Amino acid sequence: MNQSKSLVDLAWRHFDLSQYERCFLSGISDYKDISISNNNNVNQKLLKESVDSKTIPKISADLLSWLCTNSDATAYINRWGVRVFDTQIEGLLNLQFAKIPFPLVFRRCLFTKAIRLEHASVSYLDLSGTCLKGSKIIDLDGESITSALEAIRLKVEHHILLGNGFKANGVVNFLGANISGQLNCRGGYFSNPNGDALYAQEAEIGNSVILKDLKAEGTVSLAGAKIAGQLNCSGGHFINPNGDALNAQGTIIDGPVFLRNHFKAEGTVLLAGSKIGSQIDCEQASFIKPNGYALIFQEAEINESVFLRNCFNAEGIVSLVGSKIGGRLDCSNG
Repeated sequence: MNQSKSLVDLAWRHFDLSQYERCFLSGISDYKDISISNNNNVNQKLLKESVDSKTIPKISADLLSWLCTNSDATAYINRWGVRVFDTQIEGLLNLQFAKIPFPLVFRRCLFTKAIRLEHASVSYLDLSGTCLKGSKIIDLDGESITSALEAIRLKVEHHILLGNGFKANGVVNFLGANISGQLNCRGGYFSNPNGDALYAQEAEIGNSVILKDLKAEGTVSLAGAKIAGQLNCSGGHFINPNGDALNAQGTIIDGPVFLRNHFKAEGTVLLAGSKIGSQIDCEQASFIKPNGYALIFQEAEINESVFLRNCFNAEGIVSLVGSKIGGRLDCSNG
């Protein structure tokens, strides 16, 4: 039996498939790190309104949801999972409460509306280089919000990758998520001004949180999270001048915290009550909150040293009241 043909035939019973969708389903069992359009420049065109929409490969979000949740369809998915490249995903991708035992990989894609993964489980999630335009949704509490990725209580067996040019317009919400591997957002752009850009309060991450070279407009919140590895924000630019740029209050981090190498926060960086298993390094970093608190370590417990040195710059109050530092507090050349 021709498996790919059978999957296409199965999908035809539920959807009026486009040529691109037929091509995608036909190749679902083949491992290829290429676009289904065979055009590496498609992603650069996706956000340009001048491009003829007929030339852009599109896949229905409803088709993808069916593919990931229909028992007859998932029988055709191999161990490397669903892999989509340089493609526009049309509509809201709703995978709430779904149990997905294989990876989801969407690289350099454009989602026209939000992704919903509340209370879902997935093996691995890769959205590298992908743009989430976001949309208004009604969350599980009945509130209307603008969301790019709604993933409350999501369980991930391996890593989440939201870097390498990833863009989100609206909150990316991992409240209470359980991620066994890394949460890696290196080089990502998260935009939700005057709100939460990246929200991972009370999340449990079994490895490191990598926010290197990340740009965030809105709060990055890790309050109450548990991170088994390091928190690395080196080179990041966190912008929320009227509130918290980075909120890690009460966070437990087993490894070091890196806010260095031209890290810049416009707004308060809050680490009050946090427990850090290693050092905090803020060399060559800028913390800007004029007439307010720029950096707060109040009641924090840091097992090793705190480095506020070598071009460390704070425009605002730096407070370490009640903190416990197991090593040195080094402010030389800061």
